[in-house]
Amino acid sequence: MLPSVSILRPKRRRRSRCRFSARSSRCDEAARRLLFPTVRVTAVAAMRKITGVIFSDLGQASSFMKLDWVQRALAKSLGFAAFPATLNVRPKTPEDAQVWQNVQNESNEIALRSADDGFCSARLYRIEIHGLGNSRQRKINGAVLLPDVTNYPKDKIEIVAPVRLKEAFGVQDGDQITLEFVN
Repeated sequence: MLPSVSILRPKRRRRSRCRFSARSSRCDEAARRLLFPTVRVTAVAAMRKITGVIFSDLGQASSFMKLDWVQRALAKSLGFAAFPATLNVRPKTPEDAQVWQNVQNESNEIALRSADDGFCSARLYRIEIHGLGNSRQRKINGAVLLPDVTNYPKDKIEIVAPVRLKEAFGVQDGDQITLEFVN
């Protein structure tokens, strides 16, 4: 006796709504982008944004920032004449500190080479600075200046900008600002 065999018609294949071919991995990616566009963008943006607490330091950066070669190098690298002082902030949370550490490990830095043997080189990271609360200004473009010196505090972030940030945002020591790292 022969085994019974039933012949099934092949199911009609559904037409893909994707503009790419059904077998394309690009189709899956396009569908994902359509389904989850904001989740993806928000996650990336959140990873490059930190909140910092303003504090005063020794004031050593102001003498460095007043040097002619520093002002010329900053104007060439950043496209603006920097105010001759920095604003110091510390990451507010351990998560903010981790984001700052991750940014330093990326390669989107701008090198600031020393033109004088008596001074160190530094790295610059472009940022948008956002004041919190009742700030007069919405956002200001600037950069984080990270000196290439040994034992530099990991929780110290020095910000350069075209204006005095405390006045522009109406902030003082202990207040918070948000830094968004941009390319």
